Amino acid sequence: MTRSPKKRMENPKSGQKTQKTFSTLTFMNYCPHCHSPLKENATFCPHCGSDKETGWSEGSEFTDLETPDYEEIVDNEFGSKKKANPLAIVAAIIVTLAFIAAMVLH
Repeated sequence: MTRSPKKRMENPKSGQKTQKTFSTLTFMNYCPHCHSPLKENATFCPHCGSDKETGWSEGSEFTDLETPDYEEIVDNEFGSKKKANPLAIVAAIIVTLAFIAAMVLH
């Protein structure tokens, strides 16, 4: 409910202008889908997007989408660490030994 602003009215007896407040009722409309308040002549809900043309329909449902499994996400992010490649370890040792040998023999 909203109140209209104060209006100046002329008093017919005295001719003076008086200030009176007239209360006007504005019924608040609510979205039938999300129950958010709507303006009086709203054609759509700014909150959920429902509108008069679609009959204030329910929101779209995506049933064909595959939602990720929580356990799978946890395993991928925090699961056991991958084993190091043995070939990479051997190569790192050879490079380190070659570097040390080059420093000592120089």
